[in-house]
Amino acid sequence: MEQLSLFGDIEPRKEEKVEVKPQEITSSVPTMAKSLLPYHEFILNEVKAGLSVKQICQKLINEKGLSSETYSQGTPKLYPQLMIYLSHQENVKLDKIDPNGNGDFIDYQKEESGRKFDAIFKVL
Repeated sequence: MEQLSLFGDIEPRKEEKVEVKPQEITSSVPTMAKSLLPYHEFILNEVKAGLSVKQICQKLINEKGLSSETYSQGTPKLYPQLMIYLSHQENVKLDKIDPNGNGDFIDYQKEESGRKFDAIFKVL
């Protein structure tokens, strides 16, 4: 039943729209990276193709129209979001990293921490 207001028009009850998204995707993705959820299939296909994270960033910028802003050293601002997004996917794991930024990828070891200039993930 709608309630009448003495100070304005009748406002109909607002019904909230609830989007149903696959639980396994949305529950594990941090807020910072949730903007990439609409591109989930695109990203997974590029990971399957063996592209690096920076290459996937470029494809998202060029083909999907995402922001092309970069940091002062030229890394897309999308890069950390995509790294976080991929690292929180249950069916994807970090496989190789470029620790020096020269394009030479080495196998990722869990005990390695520190800066990764680029990375390659693989779908399990």
